[in-house]
Amino acid sequence: CVLKARCAFPANEMAQTFVAALQHTPPNTTVLAIYANYAFNVLHDTKLALSLASDAVKQNPHNIQPRANLLLFLVSSGQREAAQAFYDQTLRDIPDAAQNKAFRALLDAPPVNPTPIGPAAK
Repeated sequence: CVLKARCAFPANEMAQTFVAALQHTPPNTTVLAIYANYAFNVLHDTKLALSLASDAVKQNPHNIQPRANLLLFLVSSGQREAAQAFYDQTLRDIPDAAQNKAFRALLDAPPVNPTPIGPAAK
């Protein structure tokens, strides 16, 4: 609702809520994804967003969605070389990703503010 200006929650309270939710071991990948999205789009903290998205990939390395989120953050933050390297690594880790046109399209997207939460369509 924050991204669509339908609500306004204090950023520090939201961050504390996310941190508390991530105290479980291992951290929930959905919470990592939502917090990364919030960090990138609301807090404008690319470093935090990339760290959280990377953690989500580590927690679920064979799931394309956390990888799509991280790829989108890399591209959107102008880190094209890192995005290409990550894309190439993903193809090595998940060979079926080569068939995912939506995932490939993320690499070619212009830098924009992403909202990467839902499933990566094929």
